[in-house]
Amino acid sequence: MLLELAAAAAKKTKIFLFPCKENGQRAGIFAGPFLMFFLIAVLVLKVFAASFLVYFPKSSYFADITKTALVQLTNEERAKLGLPALTENPVLDRAAYLKAQDMLNRGYFSHFSPAGVSPWYWFKLSGYNYRYAGENLAIGFLDSSEVNDAWIDSPSHKANILNNKYKEVGIAVVTGNFQGANTTIVVQLFGSKQQVLGAKTVNPAVNQEKPNLASELQKKYPESGEPKASVPSYEQVLGTQDSREGLKFNLMSFVAKDYYDFLEYIIYSAIIFIILLLSANLFLNFDFQHKDLFIKAAAFVVLLLIFVALDKGVLLDIIPHTLSIY
Repeated sequence: MLLELAAAAAKKTKIFLFPCKENGQRAGIFAGPFLMFFLIAVLVLKVFAASFLVYFPKSSYFADITKTALVQLTNEERAKLGLPALTENPVLDRAAYLKAQDMLNRGYFSHFSPAGVSPWYWFKLSGYNYRYAGENLAIGFLDSSEVNDAWIDSPSHKANILNNKYKEVGIAVVTGNFQGANTTIVVQLFGSKQQVLGAKTVNPAVNQEKPNLASELQKKYPESGEPKASVPSYEQVLGTQDSREGLKFNLMSFVAKDYYDFLEYIIYSAIIFIILLLSANLFLNFDFQHKDLFIKAAAFVVLLLIFVALDKGVLLDIIPHTLSIY
């Protein structure tokens, strides 16, 4: 029974892939609708990719996945130069969140607030006693690799990412109404803790000593010691986060980080497979009859190459949005 099933399967495979008497010297993969259906499927997957880039920033998983990806991308850049990886520090995460919350609430995008509150205040407010500290900002992005590329293309932001004085990193991703539009803000903080009490503390990004900021926010915002919040506190966010171990989170993480590479792998594999199959068909049917099948296969390969060209970078360029870094 098993042998009969295997023989039947082998015969159907032969009819589908190769020219033979049973299919009139017209391989089923080229003569039938299979290639057209495959192209439609790839096109649908590409459209899904574009839709995901538009709607994913509204997902509750966006912040966690983007944070994880940015830490990974940062350490990949450092590894290229043999620099040690940065460790994500929850205290720096909190400082970054407070800064992002303040920018979103007060409608500014800058290292210093309109009232003059410096970025180093948020380190102190969160209890991070730093020796070295730095900050990268981004706004309006749709994808973590897009904002990382923008930082790397900027000499000052790249210098922060590759600074060997930094040992730790904290990142916050906050989405909300910013100056009348729904926008995503990311804050990336770098730091090294103070090792010796009373030692000179320097901010290498601006080459100045750390100021005394104990009462800075109270002076700048006399109505309260801390900016009023129109978004949840950092503690509330931690309390309502979805599990990072769930199946849904893992699926969303795959789509956000690995989906495009996986789709391109499928497309390239299909191109190689069709080219090899064409070569085999030409060898088996060397008089080159049924030229329409070879033309159809060639058109299939050309269309797949066009789909390859529509990678994530091109899709991001097509989707209207404004990305800024500071």
